[in-house]
Amino acid sequence: MREILKSKRVLLPAMNLSLAFRVVVILRRMGVLPYVLGPEGRASLFNTGHFARRYIAFDAEAMGYDQDPLLDALGPRFVELLNEVCTRHAIDVVLPVDNTMIMTLARHRHLLAAGAALAPIPDEGLLRMLHDKWAFSRLLARLNLPQPATRLLPTPKDVDKLDLSYPLVIKPVAHGGGLDVTRVADAEEAVLRVREHLARFPGDRMIAQAWIDGEDFQVCVFAQAGEVRAWSMCAMRGKGVRAFIEVPEVIDYCRRIVKRTGYEGAIQFDLMQERATGEFRFLEANLRFPASTYYHFRAGVNYVGLSLVAALGHDVAQFFQPVRPLIIEQSLLDGILVRGNDKLVAHT
Repeated sequence: MREILKSKRVLLPAMNLSLAFRVVVILRRMGVLPYVLGPEGRASLFNTGHFARRYIAFDAEAMGYDQDPLLDALGPRFVELLNEVCTRHAIDVVLPVDNTMIMTLARHRHLLAAGAALAPIPDEGLLRMLHDKWAFSRLLARLNLPQPATRLLPTPKDVDKLDLSYPLVIKPVAHGGGLDVTRVADAEEAVLRVREHLARFPGDRMIAQAWIDGEDFQVCVFAQAGEVRAWSMCAMRGKGVRAFIEVPEVIDYCRRIVKRTGYEGAIQFDLMQERATGEFRFLEANLRFPASTYYHFRAGVNYVGLSLVAALGHDVAQFFQPVRPLIIEQSLLDGILVRGNDKLVAHT
């Protein structure tokens, strides 16, 4: 992979520079110093020349920033700017790293100039469906895949119609980052949380899910030509700790989602393993590189690199080896301790 990419010029369009920094660290360890196209006033880390060849700033409002509650996007003017940057700096591959940029390039893909290759991303309709937690829940139901019991709450009045037992988890259908995800003990608290969220985000919707006593897991996969070509799975063992395991049944579930949707590129699924039964249940899908991307890289699956070589026409399966059971502890972003763990081998 290094040989393929060592002479390539990579452009990272990004609104979320915290996430972009994780991608940049991975690229730097691969010997690739990217260009970063990001918002004005937030470039201090990238202007040193240590992490990026150049930081190219833009005014998001001037680029037609659309703060859609489902998926933010920039307008056609941004794609014009991106085309200009690609031409000026002889860019080989464009790698969008966050939801806003993925949505922007999916929506305006037809405006991209020939020349630079675009890393695999799905079309706008599929992005919206998978990002919407209610729509994703309906997809899981059609595929008969495990999930918590889930109900739609368009208004606070719909709380009274719930046929689920408390406690429940209330969450918005579209927002990420844990925004307004709340465990509620009774109907009164549920009504209050739904009302508060909808007052801040008119027109949004929420869902209620059965609360699961269990452990959080994350599964990342890379899909190409309608198939899962690479994967990794880890337990979220508190801040800075990821325990990597492999559960073939869960990877097969992911294959079914990819096959049904035709998804291309990297995608991450959040799951919960129920403590009482050991069963894994899907919670939601994330269509960008997760904040844990660097953990997966250190575990041996480089989703950033896979995205780049896929854009250049390579079959990514040749660059993948299943992850052995291990724990990765992260104290500083670039200071990682990796150790094996026999208990995880038994767990699989």
